[in-house]
Amino acid sequence: MTEHFQVIHVVGAGNVNPDLDLSGYIQKPFVSQEFGDVMAAADFAVCRAGANTLYELFLLRKPHLLIPLTLAASRGDQLVNARTFADRGYSKVLFEENLSANTLLAGVTELFENRAGHVQAMSGFPVLNSVDLILAHIEQSIA
Repeated sequence: MTEHFQVIHVVGAGNVNPDLDLSGYIQKPFVSQEFGDVMAAADFAVCRAGANTLYELFLLRKPHLLIPLTLAASRGDQLVNARTFADRGYSKVLFEENLSANTLLAGVTELFENRAGHVQAMSGFPVLNSVDLILAHIEQSIA
């Protein structure tokens, strides 16, 4: 994958593998303050399919490959999210049971080649101003 892409891999605390010292590949336990810069620089993201992650991706109109948690590892909400958004053309999905080095590279390559279509599809996803919505509910409840 590093022959075609620069990869920032967020691996979680304690999971950095010092033996993986590859050109074009960076491991980070977490991305916090630099999150905005990393996302701005990214052509696409590969991630799970949690609601918060999806909303951030839609807000940024960032093409993405979802690898949802399996039923054995979750409540199943990520599988529902992934199927729902893939059906609408927003997301590319690779189910974990089909995950391999080859399927990941194929999925990323297909996503990259078709990223404009995903961005176009996401442009129809409504981004709501949650502060205004909450204020309206508060004002309505005290009126």
